[in-house]
Amino acid sequence: MRTFQQIFYVTLFFASSLAIVQPAQAGPECTCRHSGGEVAEGQTACIKSPTGMKMARCETVLNNTSWKMLDAPCPYSQAPIGTVENYSIAQLDFSKKD
Repeated sequence: MRTFQQIFYVTLFFASSLAIVQPAQAGPECTCRHSGGEVAEGQTACIKSPTGMKMARCETVLNNTSWKMLDAPCPYSQAPIGTVENYSIAQLDFSKKD
């Protein structure tokens, strides 16, 4: 009877330990933080670096989101020469919409 109990407890121990061990998985909506806002994984943003403004892509590295600096320069537009009153200033809204 004692051997049966030992086998039962050993089997129970291994079965419960297998049920507990599961690989960690990233959430489906991972984002990177930038200038008080959030950027979705795979999207790019222009980020200030020690060498100036650089394009960076939000990526997952070791189950954490991180910025990967790209070789591409930040895109910019230049208004034609004229008076400033003719142009409006664009503002980006990074607030989360539910």
